[in-house]
Amino acid sequence: MSTVNRKLQFIDPKLGEKIKEKVDEDGTVYQWDVIQQAWFPKVSQDFLAQYQASYGTMREPIQAPDGTQYSWNDEKKNYFDDKENELPKEGFDHEGVKYTYDIENLRWLADGKPLGMGKIRQKILRF
Repeated sequence: MSTVNRKLQFIDPKLGEKIKEKVDEDGTVYQWDVIQQAWFPKVSQDFLAQYQASYGTMREPIQAPDGTQYSWNDEKKNYFDDKENELPKEGFDHEGVKYTYDIENLRWLADGKPLGMGKIRQKILRF
């Protein structure tokens, strides 16, 4: 039995009104919005999980304080420069500050702390 355009109706206990749903051929469940008079995807935990799983890791290239560009390698789960050198875990010393990159939170740390509105960020913003 095909589930295409199967319409369901049930009573919302809070509102006391009928709610209409339909299932598309790709399995997406749509819910009728009475106010906007249109069908919208029904957002559930399963829908969000499937939506988020459809995206890979979209990691942008990063630039070290010395100007070296690093690109993400999905297989090795780390950043590498164009010579295949891994992003140093111990970080970089630049102008008396120790910079490390936090791969899990996708941000640079200066002396172990997230970059704030310190002198370096102020210089960047003025540039």
